[in-house]
Amino acid sequence: MVVLTEEQQKELNRAVDYFKGFRMAELKLDDKWNLNIIFKYLPKKATFRETTPIEKSVLPFLNGVREEGKINMFSSPSLISQVFGVDRKESIKLFDLWTINFNDECNYNIVKTEKDVDKEI
Repeated sequence: MVVLTEEQQKELNRAVDYFKGFRMAELKLDDKWNLNIIFKYLPKKATFRETTPIEKSVLPFLNGVREEGKINMFSSPSLISQVFGVDRKESIKLFDLWTINFNDECNYNIVKTEKDVDKEI
């Protein structure tokens, strides 16, 4: 059995919550190999936090807009401004947050707040 520090356990819990949105197989947290895989794919420069009330409304809303397929998603900031009454700058931030965290299950309880800067383009 792998023994984790309290800080490692908190990071692992955030990672597991993050990856739930990506339909990962059930993880055995006592298996060292699985832990290494989790930490390998967890974005290196990302930070995680709980969503705000407005984000809990907007992010699933954007999933619905995407599923409808009636508008180009790059026009979503304007739609966010109209529907949720936020200014343009805030609507762009919300759209950017959605693009970073998009998942089909609308699992947006915890969100990644920075793009993965280590990812090769």
